[in-house]
Amino acid sequence: MVTETADAQARLHGPELGYDLLSALRKIVSYISEHSKRIKRESGLTVPQLMVLKTIGDLRHEQVTIHAVADTVHLTDATVSRIVERLVRAGNVIRERDKQDRRKVCLTLSEAGMAKYRSMPTPLHEDFLIRFAELEAAKRAEIMACLESLAELMGEDNGDEGDF
Repeated sequence: MVTETADAQARLHGPELGYDLLSALRKIVSYISEHSKRIKRESGLTVPQLMVLKTIGDLRHEQVTIHAVADTVHLTDATVSRIVERLVRAGNVIRERDKQDRRKVCLTLSEAGMAKYRSMPTPLHEDFLIRFAELEAAKRAEIMACLESLAELMGEDNGDEGDF
């Protein structure tokens, strides 16, 4: 037991740390990727497209711009613009110039987009969401805080953006 703890401590501070972190993250990414493929098969939309569609639907009572959507879904304006272009071509989103400020482009859901918005699948596997919801509130909060911290750590500018 003592050796097990010492080994675990050594891994947390030794050269294996990066591999252990990567292994755990790859498992998570793999689960998300598999569910994303299922969503694409069933809905015809990618997860980023669903996130953008959901955001436009959620903000529908406000003036929805590319920038507002990008801020909400944590993607760049350029990426959201490309996603919106695909949603427009598919007939799910309507893009039109603001009547008062012609420089602004406003986004709304079409009837088809609203139908997809109303029947949107869960972004993560439903069984996982049920198990997560069954955890004690403090445990859920702890996990969420850890995930947010991890995302922050990975996103911090380390001089070579995108390199972990």
